Order: sequence, then structure tokens, then C-alpha cells
Amino acid sequence: MGTLTKVLTVATAAAAISGTAVATASPASAAARNGKCENGEFCYYYSSNNKGSVSDFKNSVADYDDK
Repeated sequence: MGTLTKVLTVATAAAAISGTAVATASPASAAARNGKCENGEFCYYYSSNNKGSVSDFKNSVADYDDK
């Protein structure tokens, strides 16, 4: 096998492996506004004792107005 062929073979294999790793990777952080209070989120409940409606935030929300 020539040097160029070896380099191309290794590069192709590396690209295939890294592409598979990216495609199967799970999210690293909580999903914002999904109704579940997860790590890294600010959450508040409508009622006491963590009952009732929940709002969960991962990022700041500057304005809730629809204008």
C-alpha cells in the first residue's frame, strides 16, 4: 500500500468514526421549556410543594410581551 493510500484510508476511517460518534451523542444539557425541572434550569411552580404548573428556564427571558 502506498503512503497516499494509507493516509487516505486512515482519514476516511477517522471521518466515519467521528461522524458516527456525533450522530449518536446525547444532548449535554437540559432541554429548555419542556415542562420538566432538570439540572441547570431555573424552575418555578404555580402551586406549593412542587405541584401544579411548572415553568422551566435554561436561559434568560428578557420580555414575555408579544409585541
